[in-house]
Amino acid sequence: MQPNLIPFKDWCDSHHIGRTTGYKILNSGEIKAIKIGNKTYISREEDERYINSLPAYMPRKVPNSAKQSEAQV
Repeated sequence: MQPNLIPFKDWCDSHHIGRTTGYKILNSGEIKAIKIGNKTYISREEDERYINSLPAYMPRKVPNSAKQSEAQV
């Protein structure tokens, strides 16, 4: 295995997604893969590009009334 290539299964595991979801991401064109024989790999550069393309987490604001009702419980 090349040091800058991640086996597809390992890539899915490292992102905590199943292979079905991984193939959906792959087939949608969100990430590009490399085939060597019957093995599928993701380059580290492509992995970094994909991660940087994901939206940032934005916590939603909880209305004050919801905070007060949680405190009463």
